[in-house]
Amino acid sequence: MVLILFIFGFVSLENNPTQPIGISALSGVLIILIGWIIQGATEEIVTRGWLMNILGARYNIGIGLFISSTLFGLLHLTNPNVSFIAVINIVLVGIFYGLYVIKTNDLWTVCGMHSAWNFAQGNLFGFEVSGINVEVSSLIDLNLVGNRFISGGIFGPEAGLSATVVLLLSIGILTYLDKKEYFNSHSIY
Repeated sequence: MVLILFIFGFVSLENNPTQPIGISALSGVLIILIGWIIQGATEEIVTRGWLMNILGARYNIGIGLFISSTLFGLLHLTNPNVSFIAVINIVLVGIFYGLYVIKTNDLWTVCGMHSAWNFAQGNLFGFEVSGINVEVSSLIDLNLVGNRFISGGIFGPEAGLSATVVLLLSIGILTYLDKKEYFNSHSIY
């Protein structure tokens, strides 16, 4: 998604960073990575590992997926600079993660994807993470510029239509692989 934003001119390099960047940021980046691992795994264990499965067992897995993904999006409503597109995209990422868990029975990879997503946004590229500015340290310090409906603006890339496109494509690819019985014929272990 960052590459797409860069290609279309929605990303610029920060000329006056207010946080350590590059090599001098490595110690801070590694410390915050531990926090992202705990935070991402906790959210996934609660929403995909517990809630989705409880609702799926009680009703059906489609209801579990829908409610857990919607709740996941709604939990971000109080974040700074939240927008309608941001909530929709967070629901979409919840659907993607949920489908992945359903098809692979692998919650831990989703915990890793969630943590990696937050880490990449905040400490690899220097963007806001779900509206929260995490200026601790970043390997690169980029800014989102241009139309906020495309780039995500001050909420971060997950609030932009570029994220919507990437998420819909990701869900489509996962669905396509499932229809081709990829997950039945390929063991992930």
